[in-house]
Amino acid sequence: MGFAVRLLDWVFFAWFVLHIPITLLIDAQMVVQGLHPQSLVDFSKDWAIRAGDPFLAPDAPPVWFLTIVYMEVFFQLPCFFVFAVVFFKQSASCNWARTPVIIYSVQAIAVVTPILTEMLLADNSDSQFGPKTPAQVTELLQAYVPFLVVPVLLLARCLLCEKMWSRKVKTN
Repeated sequence: MGFAVRLLDWVFFAWFVLHIPITLLIDAQMVVQGLHPQSLVDFSKDWAIRAGDPFLAPDAPPVWFLTIVYMEVFFQLPCFFVFAVVFFKQSASCNWARTPVIIYSVQAIAVVTPILTEMLLADNSDSQFGPKTPAQVTELLQAYVPFLVVPVLLLARCLLCEKMWSRKVKTN
C-alpha cells in the first residue's frame, strides 16, 4: 500500500475522531435540547448569525434538515466510533468495514449535496438567516464543503480497493 493511501487513511481516522465531538456538541443540540451548556448553545447561535447559517439558526431549522440531524446522531455517530477504530488499525481484519463505509459515504454525499445547494442557490433576501454576502457564502462553504469532499474521497478509496488493507495484526 502506497504512502499516499496510508496518509489518506490517517486523514479518515482524524475525520471520524473529530466528527464525534462535532456531532455531540453542536449538531445534537437540535435533537436533545436543554442538555448542552449555555455557552455551546450561544456559540451555535453566534455562528448562525455571523455566517448566515440557515440550518443552525436560532429559530426552528427546516424539518428536512432536522431529519438529517436525527440520522447523523442516531445512525452516523455510532459509525464514527467504529470507523475511527477501523482506520486506526488499518489491518486485514478490518476489511469487513468496506461496505459499511461505502454506505456511510454515499449517505453523507446525498445529505450534504442538498444542504450546499440550499446555501448557494436559495433566495435569502426575505429571510432573517441564510448567507447574504459573499463573505458569508465563503465562510459557510469553508465549513460545509469538507463534509462533501471527505466522503467523496472515502468512497473513492473504498471503491478502488476490493481489500482495503492487507497488513495482518499480531494477536497474543
